Amino acid sequence: MVDKSRLAPNEQHIWNITEGVQKGKHIHNERCRLCANFRVNECLIDFITKKNLIDMNKIKIMLVMFSILFGVRGIAEQVNVVINPCHGGKDPGALHNQLKEKDVNLQVALLLQQELKKENITSALTRSEDTYVSLDDRVDFSNSLKPDLFISIQCNAVVSKATRGIEITMHPKEKGSPFCQTINTMMEKIGKQVADMGIPNRGVNFKDLYVIRNINSPAIMVGIEYITNPVAATLLETKQLEFAKILSEAIVDFIRK
Repeated sequence: MVDKSRLAPNEQHIWNITEGVQKGKHIHNERCRLCANFRVNECLIDFITKKNLIDMNKIKIMLVMFSILFGVRGIAEQVNVVINPCHGGKDPGALHNQLKEKDVNLQVALLLQQELKKENITSALTRSEDTYVSLDDRVDFSNSLKPDLFISIQCNAVVSKATRGIEITMHPKEKGSPFCQTINTMMEKIGKQVADMGIPNRGVNFKDLYVIRNINSPAIMVGIEYITNPVAATLLETKQLEFAKILSEAIVDFIRK
């Protein structure tokens, strides 16, 4: 049997589809991340299925070979944005005010992808359901796609229930860079928009976080609000589409600048 835990997220999904094809259960649809965003050449699935590959090294070799032969780099076109809903599966994130952070992150990410699609911005999710994806796999997934922007979505949590606000985190290496200046401008615009919901703008901060440190593309993490604050928690539950639209507008500006 194949140890799928040793595969990267996109490779896991390819293998899941292969198993589905073998069992006659897989149906291509937009909810399938691989079908929607990666458009894998049928030759790849057919070949793996017919050869019944079970050796991990052979699987990886064949993935590379078909990428070269059929132009299947994982996607058929450049991915503009990788959206990373933090936590998931066995990792619930912060648990406050009857909310699970992993659920809020995912719902905002899914809505954000829909909003970006309306603007013809191509995006990919590090997870599209309540599954656990390691930090390394998230990094590898994004680096394999080479997006114009990597954006993590999370809810902040602190001891004080009074703390509120939206903020963007960048890696310290970006201080003073043109990218940093662009994100500062983005944060100013976001701050004006969320003010209508009574959300403070906490600006841009810098932390040496594993994921944004190792992403090769421009990378940020957006803390959309503090789940530990009761008022903010209500917004996180009821205003997810509004958060997605605000982030989408900022991302579109960034991509088309």
